[in-house]
Amino acid sequence: MLQKTYNTMQLTRKFNFIRQTTILFALTMLFITCLTNEAFGKGCSGTYFISGTAYTADKTILKNVTLTVKFGEETKTVLTDINGHFEIELAWTSACPSGRTKEQHKQDNKKINPRLIYLSYADKELKLENKWEKFADCFPDSKDAVTWKKDLYFSTD
Repeated sequence: MLQKTYNTMQLTRKFNFIRQTTILFALTMLFITCLTNEAFGKGCSGTYFISGTAYTADKTILKNVTLTVKFGEETKTVLTDINGHFEIELAWTSACPSGRTKEQHKQDNKKINPRLIYLSYADKELKLENKWEKFADCFPDSKDAVTWKKDLYFSTD
């Protein structure tokens, strides 16, 4: 009888240990899942690209010329190649949405990201809408996934 009680106690301890281990594992996985969701809920930042060919209004290719890009407070130059091809890298940032309404989050993003991109060649200027939201992928699959194909036509006005 003593042996049977001893074996029952051992089985009960083993069962309790397995149950506690299972509960601990489940709680750990729940914690990690919540932590991961919280991390992805934060804002993020990245870049997207505008690439294409630069032309004059009469469709003459602008070969080996300097384009000036003004994007918010940043101004940089981009060179076209012998085929008039260019590539512009633009940074974007998405505000952290925590504790904000959708409208407040949208307003924060408008403040952070300029609405327009100014491109100039010689004394001609183009304005493009900033399409950062379309390319706002924190973990893009490829560079093509975050590239806006856009040819530029600088008028002679």
